[in-house]
Amino acid sequence: MCRRLNAEESIIAGPSSGMNLVGALKLIPDEPGVVCVVMFCDNVFKYATSVTKYCPELFPDGGNVMDPAEAKALQRIMRRANKSPDSTMPGPKCREFITKRQPIIVDVRPAEEFAERLRIPGAINIPLSVLNGEEGPALTQVMDVPGAVQAVQAEASELSIAERIPELQDLSQPVLVYCNRGVDSLMALMVLKAEGYECVRNLERGMFEWLQSGQTADDNNGSSCNMPNGKDNEEKELLAYLGFDEDGKPTEGGSA
Repeated sequence: MCRRLNAEESIIAGPSSGMNLVGALKLIPDEPGVVCVVMFCDNVFKYATSVTKYCPELFPDGGNVMDPAEAKALQRIMRRANKSPDSTMPGPKCREFITKRQPIIVDVRPAEEFAERLRIPGAINIPLSVLNGEEGPALTQVMDVPGAVQAVQAEASELSIAERIPELQDLSQPVLVYCNRGVDSLMALMVLKAEGYECVRNLERGMFEWLQSGQTADDNNGSSCNMPNGKDNEEKELLAYLGFDEDGKPTEGGSA
């Protein structure tokens, strides 16, 4: 139905909208004089990745899109930073760094993930967006009707990290950053180094590496006992080994 809406009616509808229409056709009698209005809930653009994956015949060229030069350059910079022993370290090296240098340990995941998932003992939560000065979307009233609000991204702060975040006022204080898989934390490392922090390290592969290397995790008295969900077979197998299901929920047994 979704494909028919796109091909026959030129309506850019997603799967949910297709199911809406199918449900309406089943419930509303097909009789003269009966008028039904179906309000579609979304469009197909947010499903672009799924469409290219499950409908390859729609994209003879494979659906490939050339990355802009800036994105490729950033990827090369991140790969170099990720390979540098002065930037990214495995779990045991990070444990040694914590013991010897007593760094501020910064979990750069969103606040809701920090609240629900295992973390390194002693870590504080400063999301990557906050490090970047993006304090999150603000709500603005769009109509004089209760609840008629729209999220508007707040402008990035021009203040430095040291000026905005009390825990990071000292640029000479060692800092260890980490996240779920070591990607957002690598970005955080680059942001911190760009602002002049002298000793910043990133945990390679994030919490997956931390647990796999046998390090201790803090579950906040049992309220933060989950792991990230497994994105591929390798992560799912590792989660099972550590005692979690593929959604990152703890299971009975395992070696975690």
